Amino acid sequence: MSEPDPALLNRAAACYQRLGVLSEAARCYREAGSHRRAAELHERIGRFRDAALDHTRADNHELAAWLLAHGVGDPAGARAQLAAAPATSPSRSALRRRLVLARCDAAEGTSPRAALATLAAVCAELARPRTVPDPQLESWAVAVAESLGRPDQVALIFAAAVRGGRLGAEDRWRAWMRETLHAELVLPAPAAQIAR
Repeated sequence: MSEPDPALLNRAAACYQRLGVLSEAARCYREAGSHRRAAELHERIGRFRDAALDHTRADNHELAAWLLAHGVGDPAGARAQLAAAPATSPSRSALRRRLVLARCDAAEGTSPRAALATLAAVCAELARPRTVPDPQLESWAVAVAESLGRPDQVALIFAAAVRGGRLGAEDRWRAWMRETLHAELVLPAPAAQIAR
């Protein structure tokens, strides 16, 4: 029997996706070797362990580890994923790795000291203006803070993102305040408006 044609599998996956049969679309993308697409679909349908496997195959080790820690609730698997991943040097990747470990610590109920230090480092990164944002830092940090039961840390994360000029950060903060604290966010007017 011959190997399936990846182009044909990708077309079949796109058809399944248009029909809303996401599990079959993900299966076809996986068989075609389109692991990022398969991972995205597995995430959408809540199959986080399958998504982690596809992210691993696509060399997205931090994302695979995050899904194991946060989506599956498997901190041991997440730690193993990070240990097996090739060493990376970019500071953002290091912050993502630290967030995964912080989420593992929160799931295991260990001391929050290291997790809080990680959240402080993320806040410093988010507050830096004119940097290319890492799409995971803010959302993962918020998830870690929430898993620690620390709404004060969530507010600090959003405040740092607003200071850093992250697109939509104020709106995300407002939505979180309404949904979680049932309160309205009131921020001071920018200094330029006060001076008028």
